[in-house]
Amino acid sequence: MPRPVLNPGTVLWSGENSYIHLRDGEEGKDLTRVSLFRIVYSPVGVGHVAFVISDLEANGLDDDPRGIFTDNPDLAKWLCAEVVQNPVWTAGDLPDINARFSFSGDNSESRSEKIEAEGHIIDITWSKLERPYMYEAPAGLVSDKFDLFCLLISAWQVEMTVNGHKAAGQTFPMAFQGQNISESCLSLSETWAVPVK
Repeated sequence: MPRPVLNPGTVLWSGENSYIHLRDGEEGKDLTRVSLFRIVYSPVGVGHVAFVISDLEANGLDDDPRGIFTDNPDLAKWLCAEVVQNPVWTAGDLPDINARFSFSGDNSESRSEKIEAEGHIIDITWSKLERPYMYEAPAGLVSDKFDLFCLLISAWQVEMTVNGHKAAGQTFPMAFQGQNISESCLSLSETWAVPVK
């Protein structure tokens, strides 16, 4: 059967969901995790949501950024209820934090995101970007209910600062669908759809 020109599924949301994962060694403990959504279409409107957990200085103290930064609280609640399944984000009780978002870069060499909130200025840069992959994940692979499509770009150098203080750790490779990709990626043109039964 030929591939349809128009995907028959119903679009759930579309935008971006770039992420970083910093650890203290290839088999080491997590130090910083960020999952940043820039939504251009959803049932609850557009906006940004960044899930952030960090042990910024790798000292084990509970004094570092931890929360759901957003400029659309309804979007954040909807993502938590309908989209986000990773227990990193769902197991803890992360506070909602009002924030402003901006970005710069060309997605071919580097991309930078800025999150500004009361008490926090978070800057994240993805660089040493690899060739992009067009990634398709049918329901059951990433999401248990939805098909996923995105432009996935590995970043082999990632830096995050909070109020000028650099986060410890680095990103590492991971095996993924027969390729070695980075644990920190730009996920652009990401769209989730309800598959046709």
